[in-house]
Amino acid sequence: MKPTTRTRTAERLRLDLLGGRWAPGETLPPERRLAETLGVSRPTLRGALATLDAEGLIRSRQGSGVVVLDPLEHASLDLFSWMLQPRGSYDASSAELFEEFCELRRALAADTVARAARRAKADDLALLEALVGEQAGRLDDPGAYLAGDERFAREILRIAGGTAILLVFNTLMKMMVRHRELVLVFYGDLEGHHASYRPILRLLRAPGRLVRATAVRAFLERAERKGIERVRAHCSRTPK
Repeated sequence: MKPTTRTRTAERLRLDLLGGRWAPGETLPPERRLAETLGVSRPTLRGALATLDAEGLIRSRQGSGVVVLDPLEHASLDLFSWMLQPRGSYDASSAELFEEFCELRRALAADTVARAARRAKADDLALLEALVGEQAGRLDDPGAYLAGDERFAREILRIAGGTAILLVFNTLMKMMVRHRELVLVFYGDLEGHHASYRPILRLLRAPGRLVRATAVRAFLERAERKGIERVRAHCSRTPK
């Protein structure tokens, strides 16, 4: 679906705000002037500003105009995806933020796998095994492989249980979809990534299912180290 003028205007202003065109505490230009600068109608601008207000980037204050907010104090995790490309392209800061994203993802995955190991039934393990087998047939189709990877993760989340962690996972998935380029760089050779499913399955089948989250996290840190290095190199080469 083609983005609306309001959506495109919000995206342009969002990039300007995250790129530092206006600092927190500053006031945006008057509505008429800003609309003329952007080449949009005032109603379109108001709609875009309402979107950014809801995201915690700005706040309309009586008698003060539209004031820029500090996203680290007012925004939610949903904005993280946009912060990865504050100027419309990847740079060194993008790599640092992606590494933070990986740290959060590891923390969630470690606890989730540990809980799933305690709850998984034979049918659950058989399904996960089948999903890994299906992934082997998608190594030449990155889009299908990523979709299968999401399905594998969602099944582990289902086994582990918990509504809050599912909602956080949904937010992380939005970031991964939006930044598919970086995710594929991070995954590297898909055949190599496919091999990483096996240790996870072994953890889920561990005798007595006494899997510690710290052990899962340590494994993920080792497995993802080279991927983070690839992302750093990729971001340093991205044209500004």
